Amino acid sequence: MGNPLVSSYKGAFVATRIFSTVTGGIRWPSDTLRGCPRLSYWLLESGLFFFPFIVGGLLLDSLVRNYYLDFYSACGIFAALSFVLVIVLWVVCEVRRGHIVAPEYTDDDMVHSKDKWPCAYRPFPCAFLYAITAACLEASVLYLNFWLSHRKVIKYWTVEMLIRHLLWLADCVTFHSLAVEAPVETASFQPPIGAFHETWYQPLMRPFYLGCLVGGAVFLREVPVEGMNHMLVPFLDTFICLLPLLWLLGVLAPLDALKLWAGEWISTTLFGGSPTPSELSLFTKLLASLTVTAVCYYLQSYKALFACVSGFVLALHYAHLQRWWVAIQHTVIAVLSAIATIKEDAVSSEAELSLGIILAVILVISEILSSLQRVTFLGGLFLNPLWNNFRETRKTSINGIVHILIQGLLVHSDALQRVLVTISLVKSYREIFQRTRTSILVSVCTIVFRACSGDLRVLPACVLFVTLSITWRTLMGFLERLYTVGVILSSSIVITKQRLQHNWILFALNITLFPWLLLVSASTAFLESPLLALFSLPIFLPGFPRPRRFWPFRDLMDQQNITRSETQDAAITIKGDIVFYAQFIPRLIEKLESPISRGLFGSLQAGSCILARHQNRLVLLRVIEAGYLFRCVEAKGLELQETSCHSLEAATVDQIIDECFLKVQVGCGNPYAMNSFRPRARTHVVTYSSARNVLNGVIDQPAFNEAMLNNFSRVLLWILLHQQARSIRENNNYSDADIAGSTDMLSEHSRYRPRKSWWLLMSQETSSFRRYPSRLFVDSWMTLVAIHIRRSFPDIVMAVAEEPSLCVDYRQVCDFCYRAVFPDGPLSPSIIHQAFNGKYAKELPLDLHELVRQAVQYTTKLAVDTVIIGEAETETELARILRDYDARWFIGIEGSAQWNKCVTDEIPYMFSIAHDASDDVYTSHLLSLILDEPVYVGTLSGPTVDAIWATLSLELLYITNDDDERYSIQAHPWLLRNLAIQAADPPLGYPVYIDRVRYLTAFN
Repeated sequence: MGNPLVSSYKGAFVATRIFSTVTGGIRWPSDTLRGCPRLSYWLLESGLFFFPFIVGGLLLDSLVRNYYLDFYSACGIFAALSFVLVIVLWVVCEVRRGHIVAPEYTDDDMVHSKDKWPCAYRPFPCAFLYAITAACLEASVLYLNFWLSHRKVIKYWTVEMLIRHLLWLADCVTFHSLAVEAPVETASFQPPIGAFHETWYQPLMRPFYLGCLVGGAVFLREVPVEGMNHMLVPFLDTFICLLPLLWLLGVLAPLDALKLWAGEWISTTLFGGSPTPSELSLFTKLLASLTVTAVCYYLQSYKALFACVSGFVLALHYAHLQRWWVAIQHTVIAVLSAIATIKEDAVSSEAELSLGIILAVILVISEILSSLQRVTFLGGLFLNPLWNNFRETRKTSINGIVHILIQGLLVHSDALQRVLVTISLVKSYREIFQRTRTSILVSVCTIVFRACSGDLRVLPACVLFVTLSITWRTLMGFLERLYTVGVILSSSIVITKQRLQHNWILFALNITLFPWLLLVSASTAFLESPLLALFSLPIFLPGFPRPRRFWPFRDLMDQQNITRSETQDAAITIKGDIVFYAQFIPRLIEKLESPISRGLFGSLQAGSCILARHQNRLVLLRVIEAGYLFRCVEAKGLELQETSCHSLEAATVDQIIDECFLKVQVGCGNPYAMNSFRPRARTHVVTYSSARNVLNGVIDQPAFNEAMLNNFSRVLLWILLHQQARSIRENNNYSDADIAGSTDMLSEHSRYRPRKSWWLLMSQETSSFRRYPSRLFVDSWMTLVAIHIRRSFPDIVMAVAEEPSLCVDYRQVCDFCYRAVFPDGPLSPSIIHQAFNGKYAKELPLDLHELVRQAVQYTTKLAVDTVIIGEAETETELARILRDYDARWFIGIEGSAQWNKCVTDEIPYMFSIAHDASDDVYTSHLLSLILDEPVYVGTLSGPTVDAIWATLSLELLYITNDDDERYSIQAHPWLLRNLAIQAADPPLGYPVYIDRVRYLTAFN
């Protein structure tokens, strides 16, 4: 942790980038630009930067003061000048770019350029849009300036001057991004193509915020809202003054993130929905919610019925309805819920109290059953010694009863055509299905508040329900963010490696500024935005609002991942761990349905993170959408590299698992209560158990070489005859070109003869002399193989009388293949490894080459077992082993297309050998499919992961501290920072496998 936050050679780069961000895109000139060119550069940039203030704030303002112009004429002139200037600058840039022979920028990451005046490339439609935006914005700013300076709405002239000058500062920064180029923002959502390669909407970010605030300030002054004007106007003025600081700190979201966040926040907060896995589904459901609200507003009767049915429909995942029993269950629930809302008379206070008691009992019983099965309780502070005795207890789903009870509470006869009541009604009925577990608690609180306060009974129950629901959601987010603050703050003092020399100063500042921490935590919780811990240090800032998925939607990447994981192409070799994750993750998600339904993970909502540990593999799952009886998750497989950062955090996870699941619990205290990882469940998944062994000392023994030479011809005969039998079954009319020139063409047995292409190759072989004779099979082995083929392929005739002639033919083929694979002289491990991978001394036909390689691979496995276990004593036992290889084994090259396909097809056993040339070590890799392999699963704090990802985005997209050991990637045993960063989306993160979005059923 002694590494600097920013490397020394990056200091000048970061300083120039901050200067560019503050000034709206002005680049610091390079050191090669000196003398008059440097002076002309600064004069030109200064003139462009201060153009709005000089023309609008000084010249036009003085003309209006002296009554040479009126307000509206001055605004029109200022707008026209701004429009013309932006277009003229675009024309100058295009002409200048047309005369440049060499590329203007040779390095995308350089802030400054050798050119005197750099400008970004912009097509004309974008330039015209920016010119229109600049004209409208400058006119609005000038009009607000007239309000501040001429109408004297502010009592103190010092405050007025401060607001005016800060307004013009924000306007100058904004105008430069429209006229020349946009700066690199500290708030970045999409990874940029280059340092100054802007997207079409990037220059509009700052004008958007300034325009909205100026427009709001002018509107409130022109059309004052009675009772609110005195509060909103100072708020907007303050916000305008702070705009340059907010842009620098990255608090305001870029437009691409703002669009998605606004859609999610409106859908979840106002309409009771959930974030979605794609942009299309997000805005489709948002439009549907708006339509439902509008229809409910104009309905004269049966509002509750329509809101109930609509909420149920919007909360469903329709792929589940393909199963008939699920469709029937959902239909019954919908009908019963609709019946409960037909009668629109409000329930009496006695009936309401009875409903509250029933719901409270259901809530208490549900929590008790869930807590007894959990590994920890009371927020992870204590271990549950009884969890192992209740691990198989299942809860019966009573969602239908709960829905009917809550819906009966929300019906209110005074739900008139009021917008607030209509939105509350729609949100309430949506949340009943969307978040049933939370709705029970909110309903009980609603009944208690209405019983304790008579004034609240006048308020419709749905309005109070929605108010408490939003309060509860904000409170939970607030507590989770306070937990993140506490973990980071305490770890900076307690953990030795996290303790820096200035941490005590930061700790004291955080204690002193504790109200600021509360304000930041509360605001980010309400807005559902991440809490930014700068460099994972106790320096806390509000992160800009972004969707709960945190990263940009990438439907195209998901589709590419499906193609990669579900279809294996022979030309593609996938890294080893990827294919294991492709098999493991679907099985894991399937097995997680039971513990989630039993409440072991609590109430999983969008943004929740799950971490699964199996042997040396880690999987992070993030909930993207939560609906009625389903969760949508995205899983990422992590790679454990041989570094201290990875091993330390993985070892911490293993220690927590051992303490909670494997050791005999002595006390109830949890020593890892402050850790971000909280164990939840142990499940059993059908997956592979991996075993790697060193073959040095085995593969070089004489017994191994002897087993290879003795068994090769027998294994090859087995493979050749079985392949011929399979070919005959697939095509009963085999072409004459593939059949040897036998005189008895009418015999079925002639089809078993070696293929003609094999004979032609053997006839061309001239070196018939061989120093060492081939070790060929005996006649009894031919008879045993023929008997097995008759049993395995009863529909294909193989005459017993023809076996001697077949034995002679295949003995020649095996002899030729033997000489092609094994050269004269003793065997060596390198020769065996090359033969295992299909590299022989002689060229073979493609079909024969694959069969010989399979025979070498089978023989290698037999030889390894011969040295370690013992050889097959009889030919019958050898035939049984080969039959087991054919049925349940894949022996081949690890990472090949066949290997990957067999892993996804869940072949029971897989074997391969490899060679590490650097250490000259030969290893074997054995995969065994275990039907009940234990997998330990826990949760990570979602806001903590978001805080880590937020500082990662700032560091890599803005500061670009690209050292081999970045500061933010150092191991943190409490936060598990390294694992969280690895699970970020590329290019910031580096997971080895990203699975497609999957849905699981959760009756919770």
